[in-house]
Amino acid sequence: MKYGYLVLLVLIIAASGCIGEKVQISNWPSGYDVAAVITFDVEQAQTTDIIRTVDLLEKYDAKATFFVVAGYYEGAEEILKPLHQFEVGNKGWDQSTWPADYEGQRKSIKRAHTMLTKQGFNPRGFRAPYLKSSPETLAALSDLKYSYSASETGLLPTVEEGVVKLPLSVSYDPFWNDDVKDYLPLFYMAFEKTLDAGGVFTFYTMPENVDSRWEAFLKHLQSRNVWVATGSEVSDWWKLRSQLSLKIVGDTAVVTNNGESSVSGATLTTKKGFIPLPKIAPGESARVKI
Repeated sequence: MKYGYLVLLVLIIAASGCIGEKVQISNWPSGYDVAAVITFDVEQAQTTDIIRTVDLLEKYDAKATFFVVAGYYEGAEEILKPLHQFEVGNKGWDQSTWPADYEGQRKSIKRAHTMLTKQGFNPRGFRAPYLKSSPETLAALSDLKYSYSASETGLLPTVEEGVVKLPLSVSYDPFWNDDVKDYLPLFYMAFEKTLDAGGVFTFYTMPENVDSRWEAFLKHLQSRNVWVATGSEVSDWWKLRSQLSLKIVGDTAVVTNNGESSVSGATLTTKKGFIPLPKIAPGESARVKI
């Protein structure tokens, strides 16, 4: 299993460096070089695990998204109370019985959604149990009006069936195991390469695995020009960014908003750095010298 994670890291490192041109619409808002999404899978976590994780996130004023297997907390919903200040996503009703068909998946997602909503959460994102996402999953999420799915690997989000596919970078879990701790530098290397490529670094672990090594990486994130955001924030931004098109006319960049919503915070990436763009209304264009 540990070698599978290493292969994923190598793929991230090898693929990074292929994103970027002389002038392009920046991937992320407000001049950030890279986005990072901190996610947790809540499957067996107890109150002490969740409180320890929440306290650490608060210490660094860091956002995070928690994907809950809702059926595992039926009758023990109080364990989830500390998560009300964070984004909570849906991970189905029962991970051990995740079906392959559309109707079965839709039923699992909707049942979990109902339970989480009753607890005061507003799940907009989904992670498939065991990361077993399929076209049927995306169809079910689209039907249930979910914003994004965080179940597949990659460097940048894509949009399919109206759902943003927020890519996973790597699981943090194997690095808590003393048998593979020597590979921890590869995790940092994968993050730095994702930063160089302007991608999104979405990593995941479980609350019960959080310790001082995880805190060290959180501090490392904050030492870089990183947009630490929730899954919803990244997916919402990506949809807005996808509305924009770029045309170069002589020494002028013309950025047009082809969507139905105004876009604020967009920038251009050039050899000289970032160029901020004004708020662009639907159907309007912004022109800047490059």
